[in-house]
Amino acid sequence: MESNAEMKRFKENNEELLKQRNNIELRLEEETNKFEEIKKELKSNYDDNLNNINKQFDEIKTKLKLKENDYNELKSIFDREKIIYETKINHLEEFKLKLTQDLHESNTKFENAVNQFNIKNNNDKDKYEKSKDVLVKSYEIKNKENIDKLQSENDRMRNELNEKVK
Repeated sequence: MESNAEMKRFKENNEELLKQRNNIELRLEEETNKFEEIKKELKSNYDDNLNNINKQFDEIKTKLKLKENDYNELKSIFDREKIIYETKINHLEEFKLKLTQDLHESNTKFENAVNQFNIKNNNDKDKYEKSKDVLVKSYEIKNKENIDKLQSENDRMRNELNEKVK
C-alpha cells in the first residue's frame, strides 16, 4: 500500500509540479510579451531619438556652413579693405616723407635767403655807415673850414678893433 500512497503522492506532486510549470510557462510567456513590447517601444524611442539627433545634426551642419560662408565673406571683405588701407597708409607715409623733405629743403632755402638778406643788409648798413661817416666827415671839414674862416675873420676884426682902440 505504501506504493499506492507513494504513487498517489508522486502523482499529486507531479500534478502540482505540472501546474507550477504551466504557471511558470504562462508567466514566462507574459514576461516575454512584455519584454517584446518594451523592446519595440525602446526600439521606436531609439529610432525617434536617432532621427531627432540626425535632424539636429543636419541643422547644425547647415548653420555651420552658413557661418563658414559668412566668415569667408567677411574675411574676403577684410582682406580687400586691408589691402586698400595698407596702400593708402603707404601712400600717406610716402607723401609725409616727401613733405618732410620739401619742408627741410624749404627751411634750408629760407635760411639761405635770410642769411643772404642779412649779408646784404649788413653790406647796406656798412655802405650806409661809410656814407654817413663820409658825409659827417665832409660836414666836419666844411664846418671846420667855416669855423676857421670865421675864426680868422674874428681874429682879423679883433686885430682891427684893437688897432683902432690903440
